Amino acid sequence: MINDVVYLRQQAERCQRLASGCTDVQTAYSLRMMAEDYAQRAREAEATKPAELMLVLPTQS
Repeated sequence: MINDVVYLRQQAERCQRLASGCTDVQTAYSLRMMAEDYAQRAREAEATKPAELMLVLPTQS
């Protein structure tokens, strides 16, 4: 799960970086939208992480 969040954040940063160096307006816009999508997916993955961990960890008796 943590690897997913790291991957998604890295992809968001990569898209932002590519958009910054892009001279085509439409392509830059698409890359920025992709970056926002990756960032949103990373936030969602982080938000669901505690619930998933509770399902995996054994309960104490």
